[in-house]
Amino acid sequence: MANAVLTVAKVADQSMVEGARDTVVATLTFDNGTYVTGGFSVTPASLGLRLTLGMLLVGGNTAALAFPFYYDTQAAKVKFLGTTAGTIGLAPFQELAATVAMANAVFTVLILGKR
Repeated sequence: MANAVLTVAKVADQSMVEGARDTVVATLTFDNGTYVTGGFSVTPASLGLRLTLGMLLVGGNTAALAFPFYYDTQAAKVKFLGTTAGTIGLAPFQELAATVAMANAVFTVLILGKR
């Protein structure tokens, strides 16, 4: 199976300035390809920002429920996490394997940053 393709789209008329910070609402839409080890690039420039401070999940489709994620600010990538059945320990979450299909997941996210 081919690697998943991520499409990032800002939601129209949903950007806001709050003090020294900007917020952008965007959708992260995946096809049914497989996860890419190391995550998917979501650069500040792709969101109209010069700096991305973080990303918060605010919604998504049913397929998105299966994929907890975090935004790696150092690498400017969205990385998805999973668990291994029966794993017990201090760090039960690990990056998804490259064989996991992204199942047409769509996420609505709030991005905190600066223009």
